[in-house]
Amino acid sequence: MATINFRKEDKDQLESLAVKFLFDGTTLKGALSTEVTVYELIQHTSVNVLKNILVTLKKEIDAKENQDRWSLTDNEQKVIESLRDKRDFVDLLIGYKKYLSELSGMAS
Repeated sequence: MATINFRKEDKDQLESLAVKFLFDGTTLKGALSTEVTVYELIQHTSVNVLKNILVTLKKEIDAKENQDRWSLTDNEQKVIESLRDKRDFVDLLIGYKKYLSELSGMAS
């Protein structure tokens, strides 16, 4: 297993997105299309569930980006940008959780 290289820049971006989503009241779709808060994702969601959410977000982005950006309305472009932010957040959170797991494994 490769060593996780979770840098300070990654943590800063993760924290920035988390704060933005917390103040906006942003939720993400979890299993069975349930709404999951950012707090629940950070505190109570496993890496495997986060990976499933990431796959779903990537599919959603791909489906919406199926046309050229000049054909998208301003609202559609904002939706895609929001989905990209969510994707980045979930990806960073996966890396962070793996990094913490690796650190706790080294301490044992």
